Amino acid sequence: MVMLDIRHSTFHALPCYHIDMFTRLTLILLTLIVAIGCSTLRRDPFRDAPSQMGRAKIQMGETATIVDAVFTKTADGDVMVSLYKGLPPAIATVKLYPDGMASFEGFGKNWWGPRFLAPAPKTPLLEAASLYVAEASLPQGKHTILTSTSRSDTDVFKGRLRTISVSCADGQNQFEVKF
Repeated sequence: MVMLDIRHSTFHALPCYHIDMFTRLTLILLTLIVAIGCSTLRRDPFRDAPSQMGRAKIQMGETATIVDAVFTKTADGDVMVSLYKGLPPAIATVKLYPDGMASFEGFGKNWWGPRFLAPAPKTPLLEAASLYVAEASLPQGKHTILTSTSRSDTDVFKGRLRTISVSCADGQNQFEVKF
């Protein structure tokens, strides 16, 4: 039978309090990592915001598409318009912020910047989003707003938008939604 003499071995066992200390430090470190990681997560402002759904026609150049449009407005004044062709994910998303900035994602062409610098194909969607923001201040009935670059038609009934139609002056780009 072989006997092992621990006194002359190069292996030294760690005392129990070292293992307990290591376990404690590991648990504290993991807790801090999780707490810091969770605190830095941004909450999506559009997640719990009220939304309104409608059927929309979007025309960009020669191509016209019928889609489902979901308009969402946060308490801070941010507006998001998501366009769906069937099930999610959205085929296009427009976000308009109170500071005049806007973003457009979809149709293979993303854009972000000041709203007034938006490319012509994105203008009708951005204009529709801004009309949705102003829903409460729009007068009852059907109204037309003409500018040098676009025509906007709205139909408001009992303080709620029923239709928004925006077309560029060139006639190539148009967005129309019925709620």
